[in-house]
Amino acid sequence: MGSGFADLEEYRKSIFDPEEGVGLFSRIFFFSVGNRLQKLARGSLLRATIFTGLMGAGIIFCITFTFADPFLVWYDAGYDEPSALYGVGKDGKPELIAKYVSSQSGRETIELTEEDMKLPVARAFIATEDNAFEDHWGLDLYGIARAAVVNLLAGGIREGASTITQQVARLRYLSRERSIVRKAREASLALFLEAHFSKPEILELYFNEVPLGHGTRGVQAASHFYFNKDFRELNWGEVAVLSSLTTRPNDLTPLKYPSDSARKIRVVFQRLIETGMITPTQASEAHAYLRNEYYPSLYNRYPEESYFGVRTNRFPYATAYVLQELSSRLRRKIYTGGYRIYSTINVQHQQAAEDQMIPWLKKLNERPKRSAFSRYEVFDNEAGDFLPLVQLMFDLPDYQIHRTKSQRDFSIEFDRHWREDLTLLNFMTGEMKPAMALEEDLRRSQKSTDDDEHGIQGALISIRPDTGAITAVIGGTGFESKNQQLRFESAHRQPGSAFKPIVYAAGLDYTGRNPGTERK
Repeated sequence: MGSGFADLEEYRKSIFDPEEGVGLFSRIFFFSVGNRLQKLARGSLLRATIFTGLMGAGIIFCITFTFADPFLVWYDAGYDEPSALYGVGKDGKPELIAKYVSSQSGRETIELTEEDMKLPVARAFIATEDNAFEDHWGLDLYGIARAAVVNLLAGGIREGASTITQQVARLRYLSRERSIVRKAREASLALFLEAHFSKPEILELYFNEVPLGHGTRGVQAASHFYFNKDFRELNWGEVAVLSSLTTRPNDLTPLKYPSDSARKIRVVFQRLIETGMITPTQASEAHAYLRNEYYPSLYNRYPEESYFGVRTNRFPYATAYVLQELSSRLRRKIYTGGYRIYSTINVQHQQAAEDQMIPWLKKLNERPKRSAFSRYEVFDNEAGDFLPLVQLMFDLPDYQIHRTKSQRDFSIEFDRHWREDLTLLNFMTGEMKPAMALEEDLRRSQKSTDDDEHGIQGALISIRPDTGAITAVIGGTGFESKNQQLRFESAHRQPGSAFKPIVYAAGLDYTGRNPGTERK
């Protein structure tokens, strides 16, 4: 009697101090039936067994049920969606330039239709994860019984019985903690999911949640990372790769462990054949594609490559500039608000500018770094062509050089005689400053001409005069972690003679004159 009272006291304590995840309804249930169970235990064994068995299903539900669970499912707010930036395409229609994806996300959401259920990617995941998905109501009782027998005979966990719906419940609403309480709550949430969503909607949730390695979350992000394709374009070989990653994505990734990946993919093909999704011939063709085309293509990819390094960002300078121009309110939600931002960036203009300017700037930086005009060849290349013409106009001496052990500099005689004349030359040409170069030559002869650690930089901005629309921008030699300055806007430097055509054109337009107009 004393023992029973102690057990009852302990039971009452558990009602008011339950384990995490135990709902209020379960506390009331256990308290009300506690005494009844004790009385039955002292009665016939058969009655106690029957009553206990009947209460088993109710107990499992009561353990896992919380009043918040239906609201989690019924009022699911959906996903935080990254914002997208569009430019003007060749046909004048919006064309995607970039997606502002958070470094914490790795997800690209999709919408799945009834027709999409016939796609190879849908059939492959159903076959490998939950072949009875379209028939059950959230739980696969036969699968649970089979897994229980297999695990009992193996003496450990060898096979799971989670349906796709249960996996959605775990991935979407629960932690990754392994416990009986969490597993039972997963089952009850699966029932709510099945009651509220259609099968395509549940599979859509799964496709948006399942982690598939290298920072990808969801089928669409993985499709872009592994194959640079939309998920609807994947063939049987490619969907076999993705569906092989659901259990241990970090251990079976083809980028890091191609041999282990290949073995797992063979198991997937066998499963697809057994379920009638594909024929042995189709499996052989898909496997040949992976062996001969896909796996060799991975040799040029870094094993530790991340999804965040291949996300959509075609023109980083334009992407960064648009983000900078947005209001602070929009910037705060740029990664979650799902905004569609339409810019005046012309995709053709931007692509042409990057194809021409950035390689040219990089080529300039490949030359040996030396101070301006510290050697004869540099000066001769820059000024040699027009100096004979200037010498016809002015009484200028020939320049000379003398050689030293470490460098070749202009002679002091040249420096002394040319300084004033070259200063005048500056005003005539407007292209360079030879006198300044000479003045600084001896002092800077061993220093680089680079104005910063990134070498020679350049900037470009293309604007339509009639509308003011910005159609292309470039801020330097390439958008990198240490080189993200938007120099077309932030580098406060004089444009020099490059601005003269604009001034002259405006003057001609304003006065109505042209090059043939006589001045009186």
